Amino acid sequence: MVTLVEWPEIITCLENNRFELVLKNVKASSRVPSVNDEELQERAFPEKSPLNLLYIGGCSLDRLSTTIKHCANLTNLVLKDNCLTCLPEEIGLLTQLKLIDVSSNQLVSLPQSMKNLENLQSLDIAKNKITTEGLFDFVGLVMLHIFEASHNDMTQFPPSLTSESLVKLHTVNFSYNKITNLPFEFSKVTKLKDLKMEKNELTDLPLCLGRMDKIRFLDLKGNPFKDTRFRKLANDTRVKVPSVLDYLRRKHGEMEDGENGNEKEKGNDDERNNGDSLNVITHHPSMRVKVLDSVSSIRGFLLTCVIRNINLSGQNFRKFINLQTRLHSNECIQRTRATIGTHDVSALSLPLRYLALPIDELFITALRKKTPVSARDLLSNLLLDSELARKREKRSQVNPVHRYLHLVKDLPLLGCLIDSEGLVISLPPLTNSDLTKMTENTSSVLVEVSSSDSIDVCYEIMDIFIKETRLISPSIEMDQMRVYKENDDLLGEYPSRDSLRGISLHFQNYEEKKM
Repeated sequence: MVTLVEWPEIITCLENNRFELVLKNVKASSRVPSVNDEELQERAFPEKSPLNLLYIGGCSLDRLSTTIKHCANLTNLVLKDNCLTCLPEEIGLLTQLKLIDVSSNQLVSLPQSMKNLENLQSLDIAKNKITTEGLFDFVGLVMLHIFEASHNDMTQFPPSLTSESLVKLHTVNFSYNKITNLPFEFSKVTKLKDLKMEKNELTDLPLCLGRMDKIRFLDLKGNPFKDTRFRKLANDTRVKVPSVLDYLRRKHGEMEDGENGNEKEKGNDDERNNGDSLNVITHHPSMRVKVLDSVSSIRGFLLTCVIRNINLSGQNFRKFINLQTRLHSNECIQRTRATIGTHDVSALSLPLRYLALPIDELFITALRKKTPVSARDLLSNLLLDSELARKREKRSQVNPVHRYLHLVKDLPLLGCLIDSEGLVISLPPLTNSDLTKMTENTSSVLVEVSSSDSIDVCYEIMDIFIKETRLISPSIEMDQMRVYKENDDLLGEYPSRDSLRGISLHFQNYEEKKM
């Protein structure tokens, strides 16, 4: 029988029924017998082994015994930084596994039996020689959260990784492979937040990504995209993810229009939707905002629109307010990326102006207040409240909920939205006016989305907000609003003919409607 004298880690594990066996940086030739010895591994993996964690890293391991099947309780299997060229099919019997890390080996394929690992949450196969054909069917991995597969030899995106069953998959890394395209079916992976495809062979636009609104990190650098503008976007580290996704959405719309005889120019874009429609009135003379030059360097991006015929009675009002709160927390990243404002149209006068004013000259009746207060005093009070909350919660840093305050706390001027009678209705990202606040009786809503990042961010947030508002009140209609620079150049309009993909927008000119 093989002696374990030189393997105190295994002796301790066996004698004490330990749940963890960890071997780090033990070279194969430094101990007798070698870590690759079959009998040694049989001793380490006895029948009914209690192990739930096996870590063998940096040990020149070039084979794993089939007796690994005895470790039925394993939840974590780490075999990284070794010399493995294959794994035994018996791994597929370890159905309690939640994490597998076989990165930095010499694997060319994975056992087909791994398709049975229904509890697997994280799989890391980076830095191997695995091909697309060497993968298994992912459909059964319903708990998979993370798939790391960078630095391999894959030429195609694994078809089974586009399965609708992968409802928890949020991180995928295929950087440094040879993948030539992303299938449109990949958009079915609706929870994806982090996608890395750096240094592949992508040439066509990955249009599927335009439908994946939850992506927060996207790396497409180093791919030979045929679309020159998109190649520049993908390689520019300053460009935000929403800008990339918005470009893809717009290009997808253009391609659809080309295939369908340019129907979008007729205003009846029925081919792009599933029968869902929304009426939009355009060119109303009052539905406009002028953005003055003073605000361009502070918070220079703005979109507005009006929602008509909204039903906020009963539970709908609470749902509508909760929607705004949720978007502020998530898509708007605690108001640091964008801010949404909503107002009762009957309480204000159109058109609007968007400008910057000195904080001592800017007054607003803030939400839940009865008298006007200067922007300086309002900001000071909000900063004080955030500091008191930090101390009360015993935090070392301010709560992320209040982080937006630090974007504007040192600015001598703040952006504000003012109606035609001089009423300050919004002070983004701080507050809206209590005088224009909504109630359950509100039937028409002015929506504003402002950002210091880009106009694309405003379009993205507005699209999400309107789509989810329609789930609350399906019968809404809209008035398009246009945003102009001080010199009357058009900055943006919402909804535009590229907005709200999946919904048929029926545009009607205001003057034609009156006739």
